[in-house]
Amino acid sequence: MPLILTIDTSTEACSVALSHGESVLEKYVVMPRMHARKLLSMVTGILGDAQLSLKQLDAIAFTCGPGSFTGLRIAAGSVQGLAYGADLPVIPVSTLATLAQGGFRETGCNFVMPIMDARMGELYWAHFEVNNGVAILSGSEQLTSPANLFVPPCRDEEVNLGIGPGWQLTELIPEKIRLQMTNVLPDFYPRAKDALILATEQFNQGRYVSPEQATPVYMRGTSAWKKQRNR
Repeated sequence: MPLILTIDTSTEACSVALSHGESVLEKYVVMPRMHARKLLSMVTGILGDAQLSLKQLDAIAFTCGPGSFTGLRIAAGSVQGLAYGADLPVIPVSTLATLAQGGFRETGCNFVMPIMDARMGELYWAHFEVNNGVAILSGSEQLTSPANLFVPPCRDEEVNLGIGPGWQLTELIPEKIRLQMTNVLPDFYPRAKDALILATEQFNQGRYVSPEQATPVYMRGTSAWKKQRNR
């Protein structure tokens, strides 16, 4: 198993994970607006627990989006600096895929629909199906109004899991969508240990980038982010 340090700061939660032999080390905490202060100390701590240096790693991964604009920038900037200094490749991992992977870990459900609040009356969402223990995107990741949410017709009578903080917005999500979910985990945040599984799969397939190419995936222009900040 490759040695991959994985970082997530895409939501209110902050976590780092590291493959270590056959086990996984993780530090996870929910701490809104504290990511920039705590992230590097969490990285130092987990490397110390594993008795490893950055240069001994095979790669660094991070959840690249969608998610909080500020959180994604913190993760991308930190990973670029760490990876450049240690001459390591970087693995960007979808935040929605990370949620889906966590849903499979928690419930064993093979069809997962993660939803995240995109603000401005919109949602980030996608459909994932789990194959050989890995969440695989079905279709494309979406940024739409709640009215455009859908569940594939073939899933009407199947076991479906809704996951992610976007499911807390029950007043926005159409009832027909909510009724098609067998189970919903609305208080579940992305975790680095789930992103690590996806990062390992991508690394083994050669899907990684250089540090300078490690950029966030906003799914919305930065002009909208600036407009929202200035409200």
